[in-house]
Amino acid sequence: MTKPHSIVDVRTPEEFAGGHVPGSINIPLNEVPERVEELRALPNTAGAVLP
Repeated sequence: MTKPHSIVDVRTPEEFAGGHVPGSINIPLNEVPERVEELRALPNTAGAVLP
């Protein structure tokens, strides 16, 4: 059984529009402080960061 997960793309909206992982959401890095509650509400926010 797999656990629910979320992929958050922290690039700019323009970069995200140019291509992204299907099902991922875009929260630009500069918006993370204002959207921390939204991040906390996502499934499995253990926090893996990929370059």
